[in-house]
Amino acid sequence: MPATTPLTLPEVARRCGVPVWCVRRLYERGLLPAPPRAGQYRLVHPADLPAIEAALRRAKYLPAPNDTGPVHISGPLTRVMERIASDVVDRLDSGRPEGEESRG
Repeated sequence: MPATTPLTLPEVARRCGVPVWCVRRLYERGLLPAPPRAGQYRLVHPADLPAIEAALRRAKYLPAPNDTGPVHISGPLTRVMERIASDVVDRLDSGRPEGEESRG
């Protein structure tokens, strides 16, 4: 039986389609058992990818397989981005070009 090459967390994140901090956070929060390490690197067996993906979904870092809605990651930057997006939508709805303030 051929040996499989373990994956680093950045490789796991890339395969799952999330930022690497999402995968790290699963281990920090104890949502997954700590993987073995080689020096400073956590090494994940490719067979563990389905469990990692399931944990990412439980943590809401990935949408459910049948969910087509947005993924909600909260934090200060997210709130700023939501405010900016809301302002852009308001401007588009009012017909004003971006950067042009209403005069009244």
